[in-house]
Amino acid sequence: MSEEQIHASFVEECMTTRKKAEQYLEFRNALSPDNPKSRFPGFYQRVTVFKKGQQVKPGARPLPIDIVMHESVPMILSDGIKIYCDIFLPVSLPRDLRQQVDERDRVPALVAWSPYGKQMGTTLLDDFPFRAGVPKEWLSGLEKWEGPDPAFWCAEGYAVINVDTRGAFTSEGKLLIFGHQEAQDGAEFITWVSEQAWCNSKVALTGNSWLAIAQWKIGSLRPKGLAALAPWEGLQDTYRDNLCEGGIPSSNFHDTILRCVDFEPRSEIFGSLDIINTNLILEPFASYSELEDLSTTLKKTGGLWNAYWEDKKSKPDQINVPTYVVASWTNPVHTPGTFRAFRMILDSTPKWLRVNNSQEWPDYYADSSCRDLKRFFDHYLKGHTENSWLSTPKIRLSILNLGLFGLEDTVNRAEMEWPLSRTRYEKLYLSPNGEMGSFTQQQGPSSTSYDSASGKVIFRYVVPEEMETTGYFLARLVVSCPSHSDMDLFIQVCCLDEKSLYRRGVMTIRPGNMLVLALLKLLHDWHFGLSKMGMLFHWGPAGQLRVSHSSQKSKSSTSFEPMYEHKEAIPLAKGEKRLVEIPLRPYGVFWKETR
Repeated sequence: MSEEQIHASFVEECMTTRKKAEQYLEFRNALSPDNPKSRFPGFYQRVTVFKKGQQVKPGARPLPIDIVMHESVPMILSDGIKIYCDIFLPVSLPRDLRQQVDERDRVPALVAWSPYGKQMGTTLLDDFPFRAGVPKEWLSGLEKWEGPDPAFWCAEGYAVINVDTRGAFTSEGKLLIFGHQEAQDGAEFITWVSEQAWCNSKVALTGNSWLAIAQWKIGSLRPKGLAALAPWEGLQDTYRDNLCEGGIPSSNFHDTILRCVDFEPRSEIFGSLDIINTNLILEPFASYSELEDLSTTLKKTGGLWNAYWEDKKSKPDQINVPTYVVASWTNPVHTPGTFRAFRMILDSTPKWLRVNNSQEWPDYYADSSCRDLKRFFDHYLKGHTENSWLSTPKIRLSILNLGLFGLEDTVNRAEMEWPLSRTRYEKLYLSPNGEMGSFTQQQGPSSTSYDSASGKVIFRYVVPEEMETTGYFLARLVVSCPSHSDMDLFIQVCCLDEKSLYRRGVMTIRPGNMLVLALLKLLHDWHFGLSKMGMLFHWGPAGQLRVSHSSQKSKSSTSFEPMYEHKEAIPLAKGEKRLVEIPLRPYGVFWKETR
């Protein structure tokens, strides 16, 4: 079969899976755009000119050039559904979008694909303490949530398009999440954009989180006009990376981004720090229709894998356009899937990976990141092949130093591949006295027990010399439970202070105020109030597994990241001892010698 035939077969398979998944669809009411919490500015179809030097919002970045916004431009999908987008263009282009443009004056387009709202939206950086590390003056206020800022990109000769996806705000249809239908919508939209009179026929997707997740699936459909992808931290498998990691249902994060709850913007520093907690990030979706309800489907299907979850899983191996992937070790949702998706993209496809030591929002909007991404886009969307992008290292890693202060993190270390080929995996054995080590002397069989309702078991390893662990940890255990037929296991590798034995973490969001920074360090060092700061600190690689789901590994399983089918749950028999392998998220960290 030819490459085209193979891909056509893949697309047909996606459509078949989608059809099977429809039997499991559940919906719930969404937040109405008429509700003030949606921050919906109203539906207008108009052209607005923002002038050079204008501040769209108080304290925001002044616009570097005149920018024209074409508001609520309609696009009709193949099934007749109408969706709306805002198109931001340099002022040099005609006001009439249908007017023919000289080929030399056409511009490439950057699409921000998500249901978060093409303007404003239900979540803003102002809702977070110290704006989650993104100073107000970095951005113009024209950007959608987690999307590119038109102020930067229009000044560099690009169009920016903010989309309300199917069902979002005033776009028609029900709001669907991460399945083939959304991917097909995105593919059709990209082709439509590439055929606009002002476009040079080259389109790219860019953005964080949802705007990254969507890229894996849209990119796998290979739409006409798609020239590049730039996913900035996005999960690859909705079931395994989010709602049912390790087979353990946990819809907290998903529910909070869908839930319609009362909240007020957080402007104070410490009064509402718990807004940083992952389970309190509020992104209720607004729609005049209904919203797909993944959590109810998960409950009704008993937490097992079926065609519904297959439809939510992306296939990055089908991507055939240049892709610039950004990841971090510390993202509470996206880290495992981002690294896995990068690995899955075929080596024959030009691809780059950069791992930051920050958090997705400040990293995405930092000027250095924007200019690095511009070099990538200039090469593939403008044909500026002389800009030396191809000399950029394929892999750039950040290696963390847990403990906040002292040694600096290593940033942008060049590597040739991921995972690192020079990785040496070393087995460390657990002992009943709470130690962990290589134990060269023969050890007899032993066991450790604990009460899962109130306790945990800790094994300590004395670091013999300075070392680096960059890659994947794996826990291989033999487990038994005398009083229950199943077990949920949670594993955490962390750094303990050798004097206080408190955990030492890394700060993922750094405030610009040095006094606030010093206070946060004090709270970290003395472990005070940390339950209110879930997303602010990260403590190291972790993993989890429901033992009844460990019977069959999936085809995508690897020696360093075992993955399971999750199609059946086999309970533990009384007295049974079961061997399990628990993958931990990838991580890069330096360890200091224990003195």
